[in-house]
Amino acid sequence: MQAAKPFLLILFGVLLSLIIIEMPRAMAFIPGFIALAVLALYSIKDKNPPDIPTRSIAIIGAVFALAGLSYFWSYDTANTVQRSFKIAPLFIVGALCVTWGQNFKTAHIRPYFTLLSAALIAGALLVVAELHFLSPLYKIIRGLAESYHAHDAVYNRGTSIIIISSFCTLSYLHSAKKPLYALLLMASIFTLMTYTDSQSAQLAFVAGLIFFFAFPYRFKAAWYGLIGLITLGLCGAPFIAPWLYSHADYINTLPFLGGNMGYAGPRLEIWDYVSRYALQSPILGYGVDSTRVITDFDSAQTYIAGNTILHPHNFALQIWIEFGALGALCGSILIGWIIYSIKNVENITAQRACLASLIAALSIFTTGYGMWQSWWLGAIFFTLAHCLFICRLHKETPQT
Repeated sequence: MQAAKPFLLILFGVLLSLIIIEMPRAMAFIPGFIALAVLALYSIKDKNPPDIPTRSIAIIGAVFALAGLSYFWSYDTANTVQRSFKIAPLFIVGALCVTWGQNFKTAHIRPYFTLLSAALIAGALLVVAELHFLSPLYKIIRGLAESYHAHDAVYNRGTSIIIISSFCTLSYLHSAKKPLYALLLMASIFTLMTYTDSQSAQLAFVAGLIFFFAFPYRFKAAWYGLIGLITLGLCGAPFIAPWLYSHADYINTLPFLGGNMGYAGPRLEIWDYVSRYALQSPILGYGVDSTRVITDFDSAQTYIAGNTILHPHNFALQIWIEFGALGALCGSILIGWIIYSIKNVENITAQRACLASLIAALSIFTTGYGMWQSWWLGAIFFTLAHCLFICRLHKETPQT
């Protein structure tokens, strides 16, 4: 039985990397299945139920409750009911992940992070290989002809998952004095960044690295300044976006941001018309996932044809159009509380991991995916569990 464990761990790592890259939509529920399996094994072995983190679960429940309550001010009540039922299981995944994070045994956290680092390295190199050799595995898995052209963007989801998972892993490898693993992980991610089609992931990685290494963790004013800056950005989003759009012609010519690279023009156009629509119902918005059913956005259609969109590609504007100023206030309080909680973590190594993960996730939320995309929420909850692992692992470790 003991001899089989390394093989099972390697198999798990390979499967995890394949799921992250080739089947990222499965990340909606994979973290929940892993958490449930671990908690069930612990309960059977120890003959005790897990400790339930009631405060964290209550916060997750409050977010879902706000989505459900938006029925009463919804643009399309049928859509609100449908979307609320669709996202409900994802909040169960969130509850399982925070419970897993609270109960995962310290002795198991170390080998888990070693395994995760191997999975992330394998995943990053797999994306590089797929992009370089024109997606052979992607075609085999889906039974596609060899001549089929898979767009590079099919790997953007997996790349984003790797980025937000990397900072806790790097923190562990640094504290565990495993420089070779850390070097391999960084080298594989840097290589991935040169190949990827995802500017959101590239920006998130750079932002995460800046906060990981350069944020002044010992200065209280820096923490409160960060909370204030994010609050200002979230609450001011529908006023900032139209101003940015007024400079879209120039921004869209900039390297990295414009043309067919960062698609700044189309993004800014979407943000502009979503902002102006949101301010027509500024207190409560139009209900959860309302952009799916709104068909009369006032789009100039300069950079992107059509006046419909599934989501605004910006979490702040999505909060505004779905929940109005009420949502912006609740979102600011939630993010402020998370940052304040990270500030109160006693170990700086854990602080670095948690804050860099948060900033990377917010960066992708701001430029890429919608708040209710199932795989993305699953990836967020997965990363949340990793942050809890790091905090518990370093709880009694002296600051360095």
